[in-house]
Amino acid sequence: MGSCSYVTVNVARFDEPAQLDPLVTDAPVGEPLMWAVGPDESGSFGSRTSTTWLVLGLHDTTESADAVFDAGLDAVPFFSEAAETWSAVLQPFSHRGDVNWIDGADADCRFETGPAPADEEPFVVITSAGWTVDERFDADKAMRFAGGVAEVRSSMDGADGLFFQHVFNFDSQLMVDGATVTMWRDDRSMRAFAYRPGIHKTEMDHYRANGTADRTSFTRLRLVRSNGSVQGHTPVAPAATG
Repeated sequence: MGSCSYVTVNVARFDEPAQLDPLVTDAPVGEPLMWAVGPDESGSFGSRTSTTWLVLGLHDTTESADAVFDAGLDAVPFFSEAAETWSAVLQPFSHRGDVNWIDGADADCRFETGPAPADEEPFVVITSAGWTVDERFDADKAMRFAGGVAEVRSSMDGADGLFFQHVFNFDSQLMVDGATVTMWRDDRSMRAFAYRPGIHKTEMDHYRANGTADRTSFTRLRLVRSNGSVQGHTPVAPAATG
């Protein structure tokens, strides 16, 4: 089983809904353990059409992550017509839960964690949710979970300290766990939204009580390198400015 030490993200926003098909699964540079392309779920689930797209790469070495970052649009040529792009190298500093992004649907992904950012530094949160699609799969539970995610997204508008938020799906057949990607000004603002009474805490409690997903994960990551903008915000990696 592979172990992830670095994550690359490439986010693109198009002025009009774009369709990227078929699913791209191989990176043109680097040697990522996982490379997945998915649309923001604000579009129709499974349509492969959206104004916002993510390419997520998991890497076991900084050399592989840097190769993707340094390649720029050569790593994601299908983003060349986007109105806005953002790319980053991220390093996990906290992880819990299970996600099937490395070695297939039945394997859990390991994350190697590094140093936490300074108190005033922004950071990224990537969460995931997934289901084992077999004879025990409960579509109603999955739909209830998806409905809760939509409610949480609606409640995030204007959240203090939130720079951007997206929810991406990689596989309409649910064989690859979907991901949320958010960036926060600091740990205090993230915790205020996530754990104080409100829609997010209510939905977390509902998931724990009813098991509406087979597995979930929560990973916090510091910015190592960053370029471009997302949702009008230009994140700057502290390491790149010092």
